[in-house]
Amino acid sequence: MTASLPAMAGTPLSLTEAIDRALEYNFAIKSAVKDSAAAAFAYAGTKAERFPSLTLDARSRFVDQLPALQLPSGTKEIGSKDSYQADISLTVPLYTGGRLSNRIGLERENVFIQQAQLDARRLAVAYRSRNAYLNLMASQVTAKAAEASLERLRIINQDVNALYENGLADSLDLLESALALEKGRHMLDQAQLGLHNASCALAQAIGASLQDEMEPTEPLPAPVPPDSLRGYATERIDRPELKAQDHVISAAQRAAAVQTGGYAPSVSGFAGYSYGMPNQDWFNKTWNDYFSGGVMLKWELNLGGKTGRGVQAAKMRALSARLAKEELEDSFRLQRDLAVNALRHAYRAYLISEREYAMAQRQYNLARLRQQEGRLSVNRLLEMEADLNAAEQRHRGSIVDYYLALNDYLYALGSPKIFGGLL
Repeated sequence: MTASLPAMAGTPLSLTEAIDRALEYNFAIKSAVKDSAAAAFAYAGTKAERFPSLTLDARSRFVDQLPALQLPSGTKEIGSKDSYQADISLTVPLYTGGRLSNRIGLERENVFIQQAQLDARRLAVAYRSRNAYLNLMASQVTAKAAEASLERLRIINQDVNALYENGLADSLDLLESALALEKGRHMLDQAQLGLHNASCALAQAIGASLQDEMEPTEPLPAPVPPDSLRGYATERIDRPELKAQDHVISAAQRAAAVQTGGYAPSVSGFAGYSYGMPNQDWFNKTWNDYFSGGVMLKWELNLGGKTGRGVQAAKMRALSARLAKEELEDSFRLQRDLAVNALRHAYRAYLISEREYAMAQRQYNLARLRQQEGRLSVNRLLEMEADLNAAEQRHRGSIVDYYLALNDYLYALGSPKIFGGLL
């Protein structure tokens, strides 16, 4: 069974197309893409610290007085009033106590965090766009039910007028049928307003003009028992937020390792070339150059225990991240369980509304026959029509409610099915 929807003179749009357009248009996703790219550049920049660094230092200066050396033959100035110096050095880290490697690992974890956050935003946008699409379908079925009700009321009004002309109905019957017809027009007007608003909401989500009426083309199949869905209620929660939290924990552990590296010295190698005047020849004032090379060791220990406190602080942040993940897992498990219960309830509500709608149709058909035979008042027939209209709306709405509940369930799991069609 597939529920048919009223045709709209608008832009045809499938559910998958709506989701794709929403993902492409959403500004939060675009922002997250930039954040992810920034993290990747930061990671590449930190990795580059493993490579040698080239430094150029060039300067020129003039002094008006120079130190002088007293010699038996006279006074000899040391240096030159005009000096020119250029130094080029190449430095490469040899040992950092694990600080550099753990900083690189920390930046790598940040890349994973940003990617997971991007995935979380994509999942949320897909969930919201599906809801907007389904709400539009719900508004369509409400409008269809209102149209069907108005058509039944028109027929009743015509019948009452014909009976009145033949003396089989009085003016009160005419007034009751006319009043019911006006109420039906009002209900249809309200349903069409809701339909337009739902279309605008979907258009805004996908970046379309609000003046364009969206026409869902997705078929609306009859709900299936939840237990028949593959992996129903047993699938593992795979939310991107949990993956992000895993990398937050790893990043905190890396940060603790960086702090621990503060106990170790840093060793680096260097090579340099120097050229200038007077450079090393302080007496002849000539241009000369030389090469140099060696190893540097730097070991800094804070006597107030700064390094140890930094290590403890980083470890506490790592423990906090683990506890935050456990809390997040608890909230997602609750969200999944509530979604499972809601989906089961939505399916039961669909079955009940289906039976109720079938009985309301039979009841209305029998009532109409009795009214035509003069054995039922017009007022009672109008009550039957109102009951039928309400049952029809509940039945058609229960189908969409089922898929809205299914959408909640898919989102609670973090299922990739949320990016596809209804089933």
